[in-house]
Amino acid sequence: MHGSRQGMPLKAMARIAIGFLALAALTGCTCGDLHTVIYKTGPGEPFRGWSVGDTASVWAEAGMEPSSPDVMCTRYGSRPAPNYHGRIEPDSFTFQSSRPDVASVTNQGLVTGLQTGQTDITATSFGAVSPPLRITVQAAAP
Repeated sequence: MHGSRQGMPLKAMARIAIGFLALAALTGCTCGDLHTVIYKTGPGEPFRGWSVGDTASVWAEAGMEPSSPDVMCTRYGSRPAPNYHGRIEPDSFTFQSSRPDVASVTNQGLVTGLQTGQTDITATSFGAVSPPLRITVQAAAP
């Protein structure tokens, strides 16, 4: 059985593999453009709100959408979360607040409520900007 695996010659296996690659190329099975999404909490974390003086991390994920369910595209998160088992790449993200007087945000996604109002937080990864995440900061509990 030299040069074969379970009775199939090595050349035949190589031709099949090349055929699958060619089929994927012809059908356009690839990864699409990079996109970034931002959430108030990471997967598996409890929902939370913000009050003046509160500080908590938002969570972002970046990745490419596959053109087919058979294609695996790279995805990565801004920080660990209980139900996220993908790659963690915090240095690949930056965060911005549209109203830093309402809530500030660090490049690590740590948001601090400063005064009552609303702000939109966005995450950017390799030039792909997330849709805004609206955060409402409420007055601190007495």
